[in-house]
Amino acid sequence: MCPKSSDVLAKLDRNLSCISCSQAEFPKDWVIAIRMMKLVVSHAIGVANAMLKAWDISYPEYHIMTTLYGSEGRAMPATELHAVIGETPSHTTRFLHLLGRRGLIARDSHECDRRKVIVTLSDEGARLVEAVLPAVSGMLSDYVRSFEPGELAELLRLLEKTMQGLR
Repeated sequence: MCPKSSDVLAKLDRNLSCISCSQAEFPKDWVIAIRMMKLVVSHAIGVANAMLKAWDISYPEYHIMTTLYGSEGRAMPATELHAVIGETPSHTTRFLHLLGRRGLIARDSHECDRRKVIVTLSDEGARLVEAVLPAVSGMLSDYVRSFEPGELAELLRLLEKTMQGLR
């Protein structure tokens, strides 16, 4: 059973308040924001994983396939793919092996640089993405259902601004 979000946030605030009392420079609000983002993402991935079992795929596999689905030619270099999806190269490689064994993606050497691996979504993979997208889209829409007009755009603007600070 999932604890109420208000209980989790209250405990988080108490915990971080104790730290900020003893450490004046501790960026409590920023840490709360980061932890809240992590909690939302973890929850969404957990719900997505449970839903995606019906199609026998995991969220990281879905993420790889939808990234390829939206790419030019439904293909992308493996090094670019792992950067775009936010997974480590080793995790990406593991998921690519699983997807490749099922015929959902293909991996080939780049025509000009044989050291580069190009990952392509297969026709079967594209059909799976098209079958799964409506369910995942509906689930994700539930997360922002309570937003007022313009709030999602503001959240996206602030997250983009935060990403600009990444090193």
